Amino acid sequence: MPRPASALCPYCGEVSRDMTRCSACGGPFDPLSRQATQNAMGPWFVRDPGRPFRPGCSFAELRRGVERGRIGPETIVRGPTTHQFWAPARRAPGLANLLGVCHACGGGATQKDYVCRHCGVAFPSPGDRQHMGLVDSRPLPGRDRAEAIVSVAGPSVRAGGEGWAFNRVLADSPSIDAEGVTLHIGRRRRRSPLWPVAAMVACALVVGVGLGVGIGRLPGLLQDGVTPEASSRGAMAAGEGERAAPTRDQASGVAAEDVGTGVRRSTESAPLRADVGEADALPAERIEESAVAERAGGWNERLVSLLLEDSLGSVATARELVRREGRDGREHAISPRAEGYVDRRFQVVRIRTLP
Repeated sequence: MPRPASALCPYCGEVSRDMTRCSACGGPFDPLSRQATQNAMGPWFVRDPGRPFRPGCSFAELRRGVERGRIGPETIVRGPTTHQFWAPARRAPGLANLLGVCHACGGGATQKDYVCRHCGVAFPSPGDRQHMGLVDSRPLPGRDRAEAIVSVAGPSVRAGGEGWAFNRVLADSPSIDAEGVTLHIGRRRRRSPLWPVAAMVACALVVGVGLGVGIGRLPGLLQDGVTPEASSRGAMAAGEGERAAPTRDQASGVAAEDVGTGVRRSTESAPLRADVGEADALPAERIEESAVAERAGGWNERLVSLLLEDSLGSVATARELVRREGRDGREHAISPRAEGYVDRRFQVVRIRTLP
Protein backbone atom coordinates (compact mmCIF):
# COMPACT_ATOMS: atom_id res chain seq x y z
CA MET A 1 0.00 0.00 0.00
CA PRO A 2 1.62 3.28 -1.04
CA ARG A 3 2.34 5.81 1.71
CA PRO A 4 0.38 9.08 1.53
CA ALA A 5 2.27 12.03 0.13
CA SER A 6 3.84 14.33 2.73
CA ALA A 7 6.42 17.12 2.89
CA LEU A 8 8.95 18.11 5.52
CA CYS A 9 8.65 21.77 6.46
CA PRO A 10 12.01 23.53 5.93
CA TYR A 11 11.12 26.18 8.53
CA CYS A 12 10.02 24.21 11.60
CA GLY A 13 10.86 20.58 10.68
CA GLU A 14 7.25 19.33 10.95
CA VAL A 15 5.98 16.66 8.53
CA SER A 16 3.03 18.15 6.67
CA ARG A 17 0.39 16.30 4.65
CA ASP A 18 -0.19 19.51 2.70
CA MET A 19 2.34 19.66 -0.08
CA THR A 20 2.06 23.45 -0.54
CA ARG A 21 2.01 24.86 3.02
CA CYS A 22 3.14 23.61 6.43
CA SER A 23 0.24 22.46 8.52
CA ALA A 24 2.12 23.44 11.74
CA CYS A 25 3.74 26.86 11.14
CA GLY A 26 1.82 27.87 8.00
CA GLY A 27 4.91 28.60 5.94
CA PRO A 28 4.46 28.15 2.17
CA PHE A 29 6.85 25.86 0.33
CA ASP A 30 7.18 27.81 -2.93
CA PRO A 31 10.67 29.12 -3.94
CA LEU A 32 9.81 32.78 -3.43
CA SER A 33 8.62 32.12 0.13
CA ARG A 34 11.80 30.18 0.87
CA GLN A 35 13.89 33.14 -0.37
CA ALA A 36 11.88 35.63 1.66
CA THR A 37 12.41 33.47 4.77
CA GLN A 38 16.13 33.33 4.04
CA ASN A 39 16.23 37.14 3.81
CA ALA A 40 14.63 37.42 7.29
CA MET A 41 16.82 34.76 8.92
CA GLY A 42 19.64 35.76 11.21
CA PRO A 43 21.50 34.99 14.48
CA TRP A 44 18.81 36.39 16.81
CA PHE A 45 16.26 34.17 18.56
CA VAL A 46 13.12 35.02 20.49
CA ARG A 47 12.00 32.43 23.03
CA ASP A 48 8.54 31.18 22.08
CA PRO A 49 7.37 27.94 23.78
CA GLY A 50 4.47 27.73 21.31
CA ARG A 51 6.85 27.67 18.34
CA PRO A 52 10.14 26.30 19.64
CA PHE A 53 11.50 25.27 16.23
CA ARG A 54 11.19 28.56 14.41
CA PRO A 55 14.43 29.80 12.80
CA GLY A 56 16.45 32.76 13.99
CA CYS A 57 15.84 36.25 12.67
CA SER A 58 17.97 39.20 11.64
CA PHE A 59 18.42 42.34 13.72
CA ALA A 60 16.24 44.23 11.27
CA GLU A 61 13.36 41.83 12.00
CA LEU A 62 14.03 42.31 15.70
CA ARG A 63 13.79 46.08 15.28
CA ARG A 64 10.46 45.71 13.48
CA GLY A 65 9.23 43.49 16.32
CA VAL A 66 10.07 46.29 18.79
CA GLU A 67 8.27 48.89 16.66
CA ARG A 68 5.17 46.67 16.44
CA GLY A 69 5.18 46.00 20.19
CA ARG A 70 5.86 42.28 19.90
CA ILE A 71 9.14 42.57 21.84
CA GLY A 72 9.26 44.28 25.22
CA PRO A 73 11.91 44.81 27.93
CA GLU A 74 11.17 41.44 29.56
CA THR A 75 11.11 39.41 26.31
CA ILE A 76 13.71 36.63 26.44
CA VAL A 77 16.11 36.81 23.50
CA ARG A 78 19.59 35.70 22.55
CA GLY A 79 21.95 36.83 19.84
CA PRO A 80 25.47 38.01 18.99
CA THR A 81 25.69 40.64 21.75
CA THR A 82 24.65 38.11 24.40
CA HIS A 83 27.03 35.47 23.00
CA GLN A 84 23.97 33.32 22.24
CA PHE A 85 23.01 33.15 25.92
CA TRP A 86 19.39 33.86 26.84
CA ALA A 87 18.81 37.27 28.43
CA PRO A 88 15.98 39.78 28.86
CA ALA A 89 15.78 42.28 26.05
CA ARG A 90 16.54 45.19 28.42
CA ARG A 91 19.96 43.60 29.09
CA ALA A 92 20.84 42.83 25.44
CA PRO A 93 23.36 45.37 24.04
CA GLY A 94 22.09 47.02 20.85
CA LEU A 95 18.50 45.99 21.59
CA ALA A 96 17.94 47.58 25.00
CA ASN A 97 18.37 51.16 23.73
CA LEU A 98 15.63 50.47 21.15
CA LEU A 99 13.38 49.82 24.16
CA GLY A 100 14.43 53.11 25.83
CA VAL A 101 16.89 51.82 28.45
CA CYS A 102 20.65 51.34 28.76
CA HIS A 103 21.66 47.68 28.92
CA ALA A 104 24.52 48.48 31.37
CA CYS A 105 23.11 50.95 33.93
CA GLY A 106 19.38 50.89 33.20
CA GLY A 107 19.26 54.63 32.54
CA GLY A 108 17.10 56.25 29.91
CA ALA A 109 18.15 56.03 26.25
CA THR A 110 16.74 56.58 22.78
CA GLN A 111 17.03 54.71 19.50
CA LYS A 112 19.23 57.48 18.09
CA ASP A 113 21.79 57.39 20.88
CA TYR A 114 25.20 55.84 20.21
CA VAL A 115 26.41 56.00 23.82
CA CYS A 116 24.68 56.13 27.18
CA ARG A 117 24.36 59.63 28.60
CA HIS A 118 24.66 58.26 32.15
CA CYS A 119 27.47 55.67 32.13
CA GLY A 120 29.08 56.30 28.72
CA VAL A 121 28.79 52.73 27.43
CA ALA A 122 28.48 52.35 23.65
CA PHE A 123 25.36 50.96 21.98
CA PRO A 124 26.37 48.51 19.22
CA SER A 125 24.45 47.98 16.02
CA PRO A 126 24.80 44.27 15.23
CA GLY A 127 23.55 44.12 11.66
CA ASP A 128 25.74 41.31 10.35
CA ARG A 129 23.51 38.30 9.63
CA GLN A 130 26.46 35.91 9.46
CA HIS A 131 28.01 36.86 12.80
CA MET A 132 26.89 34.65 15.72
CA GLY A 133 28.85 36.56 18.37
CA LEU A 134 30.42 33.49 19.94
CA VAL A 135 33.57 33.90 22.03
CA ASP A 136 36.75 32.09 21.10
CA SER A 137 37.00 28.44 22.04
CA ARG A 138 39.46 28.01 24.92
CA PRO A 139 40.87 25.04 26.85
CA LEU A 140 39.19 24.46 30.21
CA PRO A 141 40.63 23.30 33.54
CA GLY A 142 39.88 19.64 34.14
CA ARG A 143 39.52 18.92 30.42
CA ASP A 144 42.83 20.11 29.00
CA ARG A 145 46.42 20.24 30.19
CA ALA A 146 47.73 23.26 32.05
CA GLU A 147 50.22 24.06 29.28
CA ALA A 148 47.38 24.31 26.75
CA ILE A 149 45.40 26.57 29.08
CA VAL A 150 48.15 29.08 29.75
CA SER A 151 49.31 29.08 26.11
CA VAL A 152 46.09 30.76 24.98
CA ALA A 153 45.38 32.82 28.13
CA GLY A 154 45.31 36.57 27.79
CA PRO A 155 42.98 39.56 27.46
CA SER A 156 39.79 38.77 25.59
CA VAL A 157 38.52 40.77 22.66
CA ARG A 158 35.34 42.67 23.33
CA ALA A 159 32.64 41.14 21.18
CA GLY A 160 29.30 42.80 20.87
CA GLY A 161 28.17 45.34 23.47
CA GLU A 162 30.68 47.12 25.65
CA GLY A 163 28.47 47.03 28.73
CA TRP A 164 27.45 43.38 28.69
CA ALA A 165 28.54 41.81 31.96
CA PHE A 166 29.91 38.67 30.33
CA ASN A 167 32.02 40.72 27.91
CA ARG A 168 33.31 42.89 30.73
CA VAL A 169 34.49 39.91 32.75
CA LEU A 170 36.33 38.42 29.80
CA ALA A 171 37.86 41.68 28.66
CA ASP A 172 39.05 42.72 32.13
CA SER A 173 40.70 39.38 32.91
CA PRO A 174 44.52 39.83 33.12
CA SER A 175 46.94 37.76 31.13
CA ILE A 176 48.25 34.62 32.82
CA ASP A 177 51.91 33.78 33.21
CA ALA A 178 52.52 30.16 32.13
CA GLU A 179 55.42 29.69 34.53
CA GLY A 180 53.48 31.18 37.42
CA VAL A 181 50.49 28.90 36.79
CA THR A 182 52.75 25.84 36.59
CA LEU A 183 54.45 26.75 39.88
CA HIS A 184 51.09 27.42 41.53
CA ILE A 185 49.72 24.03 40.46
CA GLY A 186 52.89 22.34 41.75
CA ARG A 187 52.62 24.10 45.10
CA ARG A 188 48.99 23.07 45.48
CA ARG A 189 49.87 19.45 44.73
CA ARG A 190 52.66 19.50 47.29
CA ARG A 191 50.60 21.32 49.87
CA SER A 192 47.39 19.32 49.60
CA PRO A 193 48.46 16.18 51.59
CA LEU A 194 50.11 18.12 54.45
CA TRP A 195 47.00 19.06 56.43
CA PRO A 196 46.31 15.50 57.67
CA VAL A 197 49.90 15.25 58.90
CA ALA A 198 49.63 18.62 60.65
CA ALA A 199 46.38 17.55 62.32
CA MET A 200 47.97 14.31 63.56
CA VAL A 201 50.99 16.19 64.94
CA ALA A 202 48.72 18.67 66.74
CA CYS A 203 46.70 15.82 68.29
CA ALA A 204 49.90 14.10 69.44
CA LEU A 205 51.13 17.33 71.07
CA VAL A 206 47.83 17.83 72.88
CA VAL A 207 47.88 14.24 74.14
CA GLY A 208 51.49 14.59 75.31
CA VAL A 209 50.85 17.82 77.18
CA GLY A 210 47.73 16.36 78.81
CA LEU A 211 49.68 13.27 79.86
CA GLY A 212 52.45 15.34 81.42
CA VAL A 213 50.05 17.56 83.33
CA GLY A 214 47.99 14.59 84.51
CA ILE A 215 50.98 12.61 85.76
CA GLY A 216 52.33 15.68 87.55
CA ARG A 217 49.04 16.11 89.42
CA LEU A 218 48.55 12.41 90.16
CA PRO A 219 50.34 12.35 93.58
CA GLY A 220 48.25 15.27 94.75
CA LEU A 221 45.10 13.56 93.53
CA LEU A 222 46.01 10.41 95.44
CA GLN A 223 46.76 12.41 98.61
CA ASP A 224 43.40 14.13 98.33
CA GLY A 225 41.81 10.77 99.09
CA VAL A 226 43.18 10.53 102.70
CA THR A 227 40.21 10.90 105.03
CA PRO A 228 40.38 13.47 107.88
CA GLU A 229 39.18 10.86 110.36
CA ALA A 230 42.28 8.68 109.83
CA SER A 231 44.67 11.62 110.15
CA SER A 232 42.99 12.96 113.33
CA ARG A 233 42.91 9.48 114.83
CA GLY A 234 46.68 9.08 114.21
CA ALA A 235 47.38 12.51 115.76
CA MET A 236 45.32 11.67 118.85
CA ALA A 237 47.16 8.34 119.26
CA ALA A 238 50.53 10.08 119.00
CA GLY A 239 49.53 12.72 121.61
CA GLU A 240 48.23 10.14 124.04
CA GLY A 241 51.45 8.13 123.59
CA GLU A 242 53.53 11.19 124.49
CA ARG A 243 51.40 11.85 127.56
CA ALA A 244 51.59 8.17 128.61
CA ALA A 245 55.40 8.02 128.47
CA PRO A 246 56.83 8.76 132.02
CA THR A 247 59.84 10.95 132.66
CA ARG A 248 63.10 9.48 133.92
CA ASP A 249 62.67 11.08 137.36
CA GLN A 250 59.13 9.79 137.71
CA ALA A 251 60.07 6.24 136.72
CA SER A 252 63.06 6.00 139.06
CA GLY A 253 61.50 7.85 142.04
CA VAL A 254 64.80 9.63 142.80
CA ALA A 255 64.45 12.64 145.14
CA ALA A 256 65.04 15.98 143.57
CA GLU A 257 66.83 18.78 145.37
CA ASP A 258 65.30 22.19 145.46
CA VAL A 259 68.00 24.47 144.24
CA GLY A 260 66.71 27.51 146.10
CA THR A 261 66.26 25.96 149.59
CA GLY A 262 68.64 23.00 149.50
CA VAL A 263 65.84 20.80 150.81
CA ARG A 264 65.58 17.43 149.22
CA ARG A 265 62.00 16.49 148.42
CA SER A 266 60.67 13.19 147.20
CA THR A 267 58.80 13.12 143.92
CA GLU A 268 56.35 10.35 143.44
CA SER A 269 56.18 8.72 140.05
CA ALA A 270 53.03 9.17 138.04
CA PRO A 271 50.47 6.37 138.26
CA LEU A 272 51.77 4.22 135.46
CA ARG A 273 49.05 1.62 135.68
CA ALA A 274 46.27 3.77 134.30
CA ASP A 275 48.53 5.08 131.50
CA VAL A 276 49.60 1.59 130.69
CA GLY A 277 45.99 0.57 130.49
CA GLU A 278 45.26 3.32 127.94
CA ALA A 279 48.44 2.55 126.06
CA ASP A 280 47.51 -1.12 125.79
CA ALA A 281 44.79 -0.21 123.24
CA LEU A 282 46.79 2.43 121.38
CA PRO A 283 49.73 0.37 120.14
CA ALA A 284 47.39 -2.13 118.40
CA GLU A 285 45.50 0.71 116.65
CA ARG A 286 48.73 2.44 115.65
CA ILE A 287 50.14 -0.83 114.35
CA GLU A 288 47.01 -1.37 112.25
CA GLU A 289 47.12 2.19 110.87
CA SER A 290 50.82 1.90 110.08
CA ALA A 291 50.20 -1.37 108.27
CA VAL A 292 47.40 0.25 106.23
CA ALA A 293 49.63 3.24 105.44
CA GLU A 294 52.44 0.94 104.40
CA ARG A 295 50.17 -1.02 102.08
CA ALA A 296 48.69 2.21 100.71
CA GLY A 297 52.14 3.57 99.95
CA GLY A 298 53.11 0.45 98.01
CA TRP A 299 49.76 0.44 96.22
CA ASN A 300 50.16 4.09 95.18
CA GLU A 301 53.68 3.45 93.87
CA ARG A 302 52.37 0.56 91.81
CA LEU A 303 49.54 2.70 90.40
CA VAL A 304 51.93 5.52 89.47
CA SER A 305 54.38 3.11 87.81
CA LEU A 306 51.56 1.60 85.73
CA LEU A 307 50.42 5.05 84.56
CA LEU A 308 53.97 6.17 83.76
CA GLU A 309 54.40 3.14 81.51
CA ASP A 310 51.58 4.69 79.42
CA SER A 311 50.67 1.60 77.42
CA LEU A 312 47.18 0.28 76.83
CA GLY A 313 47.82 -2.79 78.98
CA SER A 314 49.38 -0.89 81.88
CA VAL A 315 46.67 1.79 81.99
CA ALA A 316 43.97 -0.91 81.77
CA THR A 317 45.62 -2.70 84.72
CA ALA A 318 45.70 0.54 86.72
CA ARG A 319 42.04 1.16 85.90
CA GLU A 320 41.04 -2.31 87.03
CA LEU A 321 43.15 -1.92 90.19
CA VAL A 322 41.38 1.32 91.10
CA ARG A 323 37.96 -0.16 90.46
CA ARG A 324 38.73 -3.29 92.50
CA GLU A 325 39.96 -1.27 95.45
CA GLY A 326 36.81 0.83 95.26
CA ARG A 327 34.62 -2.29 95.34
CA ASP A 328 36.58 -3.65 98.33
CA GLY A 329 35.69 -0.64 100.47
CA ARG A 330 38.32 1.94 99.34
CA GLU A 331 40.94 0.73 101.81
CA HIS A 332 43.45 3.16 100.32
CA ALA A 333 40.98 6.07 100.19
CA ILE A 334 41.26 6.83 96.46
CA SER A 335 39.53 10.12 95.70
CA PRO A 336 36.90 10.39 92.94
CA ARG A 337 39.22 12.82 91.13
CA ALA A 338 42.00 10.23 90.96
CA GLU A 339 39.60 7.54 89.83
CA GLY A 340 38.19 9.85 87.15
CA TYR A 341 41.70 10.72 85.97
CA VAL A 342 42.60 7.04 85.53
CA ASP A 343 39.41 6.47 83.50
CA ARG A 344 40.15 9.46 81.25
CA ARG A 345 43.75 8.33 80.79
CA PHE A 346 42.53 4.90 79.71
CA GLN A 347 40.21 6.44 77.11
CA VAL A 348 43.01 8.67 75.70
CA VAL A 349 45.47 5.76 75.37
CA ARG A 350 42.83 3.56 73.79
CA ILE A 351 41.98 6.22 71.18
CA ARG A 352 45.69 6.76 70.50
CA THR A 353 46.23 3.06 69.77
CA LEU A 354 43.34 2.84 67.31
CA PRO A 355 44.47 2.22 63.69
